[in-house]
Amino acid sequence: MPDYLKRVGRDVTDDILVRVPETEKKLARQGGPATKRLSIDRGSIPSVAAPFEGQMMIQYADEAVGSTAVSPDVGDTFIGEQPYYFSNQEWRPFASGIALNAQTEWLEVTSTSVSGISTGTLTLSHLSGPALVTSGAVTTRGVYTIDAVCLAISNASSRNKFQFLLNMVQTAFTAATFAQDVYSDVLADTPEGTISITGVMDIGDTFLLQVFNEDTGSRNFSCPSVRVTRILDLS
Repeated sequence: MPDYLKRVGRDVTDDILVRVPETEKKLARQGGPATKRLSIDRGSIPSVAAPFEGQMMIQYADEAVGSTAVSPDVGDTFIGEQPYYFSNQEWRPFASGIALNAQTEWLEVTSTSVSGISTGTLTLSHLSGPALVTSGAVTTRGVYTIDAVCLAISNASSRNKFQFLLNMVQTAFTAATFAQDVYSDVLADTPEGTISITGVMDIGDTFLLQVFNEDTGSRNFSCPSVRVTRILDLS
């Protein structure tokens, strides 16, 4: 086989002048800027010490924002498996304007005596969970649902019938009302009923839980389970 000499002279110089720029462009395309990431990271957003503009992350589990700078759309907690991006010095959700962070507060109602053929208002007080309701009024605009299990806890003297009334008293809209009738023909029975209502509420709008005692005698009423859930944060 013939043995060819190595390339020398002008041919080698021309080859280098072509190959070096092409190689530099290829490396630049693969590497990119020092802060550029090729995919969305997944991890703990509150633990990111120095996020950069445009950074995107998927939160791996529900975690309080702590001292992390966030937009009002984020809420109090980063929600697991939800994507967020860093812009203008704040973490923001991709679903702009809506924080998908449902929270639940449990309320309790002490026993309330209601005279026969009259209406009484049941007082809601905080039991556990985040404080979504203060003195019956919501503290953040959002979509809320309230579920209540109410019962009569004393014997009836006659008809043993009453009606639950659950209102959303809204300052900007007509109040939404839902009623539940409960009846038992056993005088010694302790009848109960479940009532629920859902709607958009602004700051200061209130829940009003009432009972109409259709019995001719006085009755004591209580709610062993009252749950308020903020489904969507619209603040």
